[in-house]
Amino acid sequence: MSIAKKSLLLVLVLGLTFILTSCGIEEFDFTLNEDFSGSLVNVSLMADEQLEAETISNRHFIEDPKLKLLSDEKIERVVDNVKMVGDKRVFEFSHISDIPKMGFQVKEEDGIVTLSAPMYGAIEEAAEREEQKQLWNMLMKAGFKVSVAVNLPGKVLETNATEYNDNRVLWDLMNTDLLVQDTYWVKYKAEHIAPVDEQFVTEAAAYLQSQGILKGSDKGLELDKELNRVEGALIYARVIGLESEIEQFKNQPDPNYVMPFKDIPDWALSEISYLNYKGLINGISADMFGSKDYMTGDQLATLLLRAKGYSDAKGDFVWNKALQKAVEIGMLKEEDKAFIEKELGFTRGEMALLVSRYFQHK
Repeated sequence: MSIAKKSLLLVLVLGLTFILTSCGIEEFDFTLNEDFSGSLVNVSLMADEQLEAETISNRHFIEDPKLKLLSDEKIERVVDNVKMVGDKRVFEFSHISDIPKMGFQVKEEDGIVTLSAPMYGAIEEAAEREEQKQLWNMLMKAGFKVSVAVNLPGKVLETNATEYNDNRVLWDLMNTDLLVQDTYWVKYKAEHIAPVDEQFVTEAAAYLQSQGILKGSDKGLELDKELNRVEGALIYARVIGLESEIEQFKNQPDPNYVMPFKDIPDWALSEISYLNYKGLINGISADMFGSKDYMTGDQLATLLLRAKGYSDAKGDFVWNKALQKAVEIGMLKEEDKAFIEKELGFTRGEMALLVSRYFQHK
């Protein structure tokens, strides 16, 4: 069976699945290096946990010889109060144009790079492309969400992306404006950013540990491990010095306060309760904090910017561009931001870098 027909078959299965389940998410998040090698994080989620996640997952990506599978894990996420389950897979590739099922093309001239891909995959025959468009519209009407994002080694100049900042673009492929276009594309100016000295990250983590802000386990500080929302909230509480207030609240709680979240581990209950009581953190829904969800660099940067007196509510910055705001005020360097954003996950080591820069910034 040809690649095109396999793609059509996959979309047909997706369409039937999501008409039945009414909800599904497919995310492709690329991190691109200067030589166009990089990594891909693919997340496939569906609302009905009774159905096999592989029904919707891009399992055929694992069979692609141009992609090296680095990790494969089951995940959960709450979206609009709906619990979703599925897979998160991380791949490595030597050149982004070598992934035939995505169809990326790269053109480079005088330091300006144009990256583009066909809206409906690498399908050349007009009849098959038209059929793909019809199936794609069916998915959109069924509530299916598909996005492609790329973290770029340079500054965005032009793009038809749904969302973008200086170094990242995201296309919502279910967006009606994009559906009428043949390609999604970005033009950026290639930039060389000096890498962060990882020795500094290790030293920053050791300093935070000595101050009681970062705590390890029998496995050490686990700087390569992704930071989850509970860990991030606890670190934030220590950074702004709330330990004594938390202890007092634990011993003398407000009788009118009721902890709304059902997913807080016992070892973090006091801290999360107080932070929520003070209005410093929110959940992902009315009764879920999202304890198993991972924190992002922008989310922690948002908390740290608020601690410095900046308000996203008043328009000082936008929460999902908090790292860029941190660069603008001098709290972070461009290479720090690039280090944090080089991959989709936000690790404990990247957190140590961000928090240490917070303390250094006057």
